[in-house]
Amino acid sequence: MAVIDIVLVEDDPRYVNAVRETLRGVERYKISAEFDSVEACRQAIVVPQSIWLIDLGLPGPLQGLELIAPLVAHNARVLVMTVFEDEMRVITAMQAGAQGYYIKGDGNLLKAIHEIDRGQVPLSPKIATHLLKAIRSRDAGPQQRQIFSSDLSPRELETLQALAHGYSYREVATRHRVSYHTVGDHVKSIYKKLQVNTKTAAIKVALRRGILSLNEI
Repeated sequence: MAVIDIVLVEDDPRYVNAVRETLRGVERYKISAEFDSVEACRQAIVVPQSIWLIDLGLPGPLQGLELIAPLVAHNARVLVMTVFEDEMRVITAMQAGAQGYYIKGDGNLLKAIHEIDRGQVPLSPKIATHLLKAIRSRDAGPQQRQIFSSDLSPRELETLQALAHGYSYREVATRHRVSYHTVGDHVKSIYKKLQVNTKTAAIKVALRRGILSLNEI
């Protein structure tokens, strides 16, 4: 039986120990690395089909959401492991490519890992409800979506999509081959047009209005 690498990204020592105990004696899984911040993961070697258990509330300027899309691009599997249940974090994490969303202390973590391993999508009922709402928002007609998105330039829309995908300003600048300050200008314009003042609020408004959809991110 092939052993699956488990990578734990968690800053709470008590929860780290709890995960270790959960996996102790389970031959199928091996914790191959542990990190306590996004920055600490930057030089990590991503093993294809490894399972990354990622906390969203990590210390430092970057959050766990920033890791999801790059890991998925390298064929890793991501299980979000967090206390956050708000709709925006759930939607953003799943859009970025997370295969599951586990609420700490709510259910069986080992079962959630098994489901990820089998290609299933472990979600609590509340999380599934958030995703259903997002899908219904996506299904707004194309004419309605065109009206909502007409104020955003193509570059602003690309920037918003990248941010929703979990990329940082600097990563967006690299992807779009523009300066960091240009990305900041795009974001300021997006905030003004959508009448918000945070990235999370901008993504939430864009999803609600149909500017962004699950298929586009």
